Amino acid sequence: MTSLIRAFRLGLVNLDFIRQVLLKDMRAGFVVGIIALPMSIGIALASGFPPFAGLVSSLVGGIVVSFFSGSRLGIKGPAGGLSALTLGCVMVLGEGNLVVGYSFTLAVIVVSGFMQIISAFAKMGNLGDFFPAAAIHGMLAALGFVMVVKQLPPLMGVSTDIKGAIAILTHLPELFQAINPKIFLIGLGCLILLLGHHYLPKSIANAMPAIILMLAIVVPVGWLLGLQIPHQYLFFGKMYEINPSLILVDFPSEFLSTIRPPDFQKIDTVEFWFFAIAFSLAGNIESLLTCKLIDQHDPHHRQSNFNKDLLAIGVGNILCGSVGGLPIISESKRSLVNIHLGAVSFASNFFHAFFLLILVVFAQPFIRMIPVSALAAFLVYAGIKMTMPSEFSKSYKIGQEQFLIFIIVFILTIYTNILIGVLVGTIFELVVNMHFGARLSCLFTSNMEIVKESRYQYNVSMNGPAIFSNFLWSKKSLQTIPKNAKVMFDFTNATVVDHSFLENLSYFDETRKKSGGSIFIKGLDYHAQVSSHPLAARRIVPTEITPRQKELQAYAEQFSLDFDPRKISNVDKFEVFKTVEKNHLIFQSNLIRTIEHSCAIELSDVHVEVAGINKQTLDCSMLVIYNLPDSIPNFVLQQEGFDGGLLSIENSRDINFDDYPVFSYYYFLTGEDELAIRDYFDGELLVFFEKHKGYHLNMADGQMLIYKRTALLTPEELEKMRIFALELIPFLLK
Repeated sequence: MTSLIRAFRLGLVNLDFIRQVLLKDMRAGFVVGIIALPMSIGIALASGFPPFAGLVSSLVGGIVVSFFSGSRLGIKGPAGGLSALTLGCVMVLGEGNLVVGYSFTLAVIVVSGFMQIISAFAKMGNLGDFFPAAAIHGMLAALGFVMVVKQLPPLMGVSTDIKGAIAILTHLPELFQAINPKIFLIGLGCLILLLGHHYLPKSIANAMPAIILMLAIVVPVGWLLGLQIPHQYLFFGKMYEINPSLILVDFPSEFLSTIRPPDFQKIDTVEFWFFAIAFSLAGNIESLLTCKLIDQHDPHHRQSNFNKDLLAIGVGNILCGSVGGLPIISESKRSLVNIHLGAVSFASNFFHAFFLLILVVFAQPFIRMIPVSALAAFLVYAGIKMTMPSEFSKSYKIGQEQFLIFIIVFILTIYTNILIGVLVGTIFELVVNMHFGARLSCLFTSNMEIVKESRYQYNVSMNGPAIFSNFLWSKKSLQTIPKNAKVMFDFTNATVVDHSFLENLSYFDETRKKSGGSIFIKGLDYHAQVSSHPLAARRIVPTEITPRQKELQAYAEQFSLDFDPRKISNVDKFEVFKTVEKNHLIFQSNLIRTIEHSCAIELSDVHVEVAGINKQTLDCSMLVIYNLPDSIPNFVLQQEGFDGGLLSIENSRDINFDDYPVFSYYYFLTGEDELAIRDYFDGELLVFFEKHKGYHLNMADGQMLIYKRTALLTPEELEKMRIFALELIPFLLK
């Protein structure tokens, strides 16, 4: 809302803005408003509330709450996920009397709204970043599956008291036998139209959203078929009945008389506060999960303000409870439909309620002509989009452990509810991370170190696990970094990096790019991936130390050097050197590091693949000096006649010095800028190389590669090569 006001002040809101933003939001809001009408009534009836109570909640959630919502594309209104809790509250507080229980439950909703406001100020909205990605995707797929199954009876024109997706599946053979052919054909035709809408010419598809085109066709067709008139018809020798009150949207004519004010008489009872806390927690968690879903599906990669959204939900529930409405949350199904229809901003939530109000007041005859099977077809279509087989295969490609969590949440959500499904999935993810090496004491704490290198450069080091359960604390630290800064993430010392952390980091990167910032990652080469997916979980696999590593570790300890035996598969840093093209460096290991004369020195074992008819591999010990002056010309220095070397000198000119015949006889020196090389190689440097024979060098862009032979060196030989480098550095820094 603030950005819209600012845009008006700056004169940025013009006809183009209205066309590109508001018209899209109006179109999406209109469709969602049509969907919200029967859904709101149905949820109210399932909750033990009068029908119009659901519409009250949708109107409050859109017309009032949308202006200070923390989620730009979220639709606020009643949700089926809370209907069982609401019905239980009505029955318990009303002691079986729905009318009395309705008034008591309204008071509970008001109190729960105040609790949600308190939770918003307590920053509990940050819990939205706590849940693992696989659990969120599993929940989404389950919601889609449940949506499809629950809409099968109305799609087939069957009226049933069977509740729950599993119960419907169990009784599916019976339901098929009770199909009303005329109604089923209408629903099936609508579903085919929705699925094939994108095959229409773009001019038609863009001008007429799928559900609007469907309603424009199905209402006249239903009228021609006489659905508004009770009658019977014969189909393949069997008689079927058309009852308008069952197959068309049933909209009450006198709804205001059913609304009652809240009654606080039972505020001093344990049951009252039990349900108030339950409404607050359940509403908070479902809203936060929905906001997370919305952020993942937002085409503009915007991030919701979870605390602000909880505040908006709390205010909305106080209003709903005061005027006779159901509790509201950020509702997942309508929000995803809203995104699918191309909504752009918070205005879509406002327009959904605005058009719903118009429908309630002015379009009641049209509403009463909409076949329930047509709306069921649209919900089946939306559910299919949410639970496509590609969602399962995508989860499997990320990693088997992610797929298992996905399936656990999917099944439990279907058999129980969202809260249990996501809770169990979250616990299972914690167990998996502990199995991968995360310590119990580090599950909910982030050992993150942020170092400011310059005004626009920050280095972030992760020490210990980088997992979903501590990303919440990591995010707080990351938010202190300017949005236009370049951030280097170093996971070298991260014992575990899970998929959720990497996925959250990718969203973090998307938001940074819009402000001119960027994110770079290093250190993951030490980790084993659970799959080839770029966002797959990684962990450091402990390996038994080899005899050579024991020797190198003892050598490093003797001279106070840093030693790391782990294997690094990313050897891109060697690409700067002029190595023979047929040689391919695969990985390096056994890193020994030190800093001397402001230069970083790194010794390591490098595994090299020599291509040819018969591929061969060799291991070689190398030393690299970093942070040398860029003024040093690039060159290759290799022993004359050395065959099988790693450095490329083919078709190169040998640079000789007549005054230093020993150097010229022993070494092959080459480089692109011969004049610069001759100027740099003065007498002192040439004499130094004459006295220290046996090493091969490549200078490239401020870095120098040194090796002795294409084989592994003993600790004694490594120390001699390190001493050679230490004595050489003063000549290079002159």
